[in-house]
Order: sequence, then C-alpha cells, then structure tokens
Amino acid sequence: MENPAIKRIKAFQEDNAERLAEVSYEKATYNGVIQKELAMLVLVIAAAAGVIATGYATPVAVLVSSVMALVTGLVISFKPTFAPTLTPAYAILEGMALGGLSYMLEMEYPDIVIQAVMLTFAVALGALFVFGKGIVKVDSTFVKVTTTALFTVLIFSIGKLVAAYFFGVNFEFFESGIVGIMIDVLVIGVATMSLFVDYEQIKETVEAGLPKEYEWVCAFSLLVTLIWLYIRILELLRTMRK
Repeated sequence: MENPAIKRIKAFQEDNAERLAEVSYEKATYNGVIQKELAMLVLVIAAAAGVIATGYATPVAVLVSSVMALVTGLVISFKPTFAPTLTPAYAILEGMALGGLSYMLEMEYPDIVIQAVMLTFAVALGALFVFGKGIVKVDSTFVKVTTTALFTVLIFSIGKLVAAYFFGVNFEFFESGIVGIMIDVLVIGVATMSLFVDYEQIKETVEAGLPKEYEWVCAFSLLVTLIWLYIRILELLRTMRK
C-alpha cells in the first residue's frame, strides 16, 4: 500500500514521461516547497493571532473553523489541482481553530503553547535531519505501516467520540495518567512517521521533475501533518500537567 500522493506522483510520471521530456515548463523545487510552507505557516500564525486579538477564541469558533478546515482539506485531498487555490484558505481556517484551542489551553496551563510550538518544530527538524541522512528509508513497507497506524488512530478517535457522545462512556482512563501519556506518545510517533512520508513525497516530486504546481500539494500535506503534530503535543503536555 502506497501513500496516495506518492502513488499519484509516480503515475503522473509514468503516464507523461514523453511529454515531461519534450515540453519546457517550470519544475518543482525544494526552495519552492519551503517558501510555500513558510508562507502557509505565517498564515496560520496570523489567523490564530487575529482570532485571539478579536476575542473570538471560543469553543464554537474552534468547532466551526475546524469543520470548515476539514471540508477544505478533503477537497484538496481528492482534487489536488485545487491545492494552489485552497491551501491558503485551509491555513487560515486551521489558524483560526488553533488560535482558539491554544488560547483556551494557555489560560488553563500557562506556557503550554510555546512549549508545544518549540517541541513541534524540534520534532519536525529532527525528522528532517534523520531523513536527510538516510537513516530512515521510506519504502512501501514503511508507507504501509504508517497508513495502517493512521487508520487505527482515526478509527479509535471516531469510536471514542461516538461512545462518549451517544452512550456517555467515560474515557478519563485513556486521557490521564501513565496510560494517557503512553497513548499521546504513540500518536505523536505516528505523526512523526507521517512527516517522513511527507518528506519522501517532496523528494519524489522534485526528483521526478513535476510541474511547479505540485509544490502546493507537498506544502499542503506537510502543513496537515505539522498541525496534527502540534495538536497531539499540546494534548501530551496537557495530560502531563493533569
């Protein structure tokens, strides 16, 4: 099982090998991906700061912006050609949601946000260093394990939400103490594995000489993972504080 994005890259390269060799066009570059990723992170931070400054850091605002970001992300995932247009919108919506969430947690646990931000970038840069040195090889087995782990986390999260909302099940045991910390660390591990897949996607996009528009697909995928990693680190720090 391959990551869908990587699979599409390889399929595009195979189906358009002759055209890619003959047609002159601007190709995707590492610098292009980095610039777009940094720009999207700036949008996330600006949107988060705007929500906090205007007093809209409320649970309702977090829920609404999260749902809108989810819908936007799904559209980009199924229609990558929309990435150049919708990725900035996704970054703004996620920034609004993260701003509200971060503000509420910061009020309850001082300094938790700056700690989470620093740890997120530390993990991302550490994973990039390890990937760049070739210590971790992202092959089909690695992608298969990562995808399976992602689906497991997703199913567990949905099941927990349904059980808590419709049946009133209390999951405090899974959200506190040693068990809660272990679960948070495992999920952060899965998010880190996803980072390696994102880095491999960027590498294959550039090495395949794909059109520059694919930089947006890479930037979007990496942004999604970084945001998820930040949220999970926030949850870990919150669990440890509790």
